[in-house]
Amino acid sequence: AVTQGSHLVMVTAGAAQKPGESRLNLIERNVGIMKSVIPRVLHHSPDAAICIVSNPCDIMTAVANKIAGPDVPPGRIFGSGTCLDSSRLQSLLAKTLDIDAQSVQGYVIGEHGDSSVPVWSSVRVGGVPLLEPGIKVSYLCILNNLTIM
Repeated sequence: AVTQGSHLVMVTAGAAQKPGESRLNLIERNVGIMKSVIPRVLHHSPDAAICIVSNPCDIMTAVANKIAGPDVPPGRIFGSGTCLDSSRLQSLLAKTLDIDAQSVQGYVIGEHGDSSVPVWSSVRVGGVPLLEPGIKVSYLCILNNLTIM
């Protein structure tokens, strides 16, 4: 198998999202795929960390953990979740502020996709909070001509 002896396996397998379909509607189809993939990964790479990228990511991570069973230690199977959303937020802010994206830190929480929410109080630019206490995000967006998600 391709993953034989791997230290990290990225699971990207999943059904394609149809136009207008929510990520949550993918659950049934992708559960079937996980039931096929996870046992094989565990067989061929029994000690590998497994990162789930398939949508809906957070739910598929929970499904993969359930399929793997209690013998797999907690934290060994994890999802990319809102890492992508957080990265997109940081890139958007960096572009808007005309600075290097590595100078921006900030997080998006929730289920990856339509229900994710930026945590504005977590945003730092060069280590300095982007917002002062009491400043509303809509005011910040008007000042910087910024459209947020």
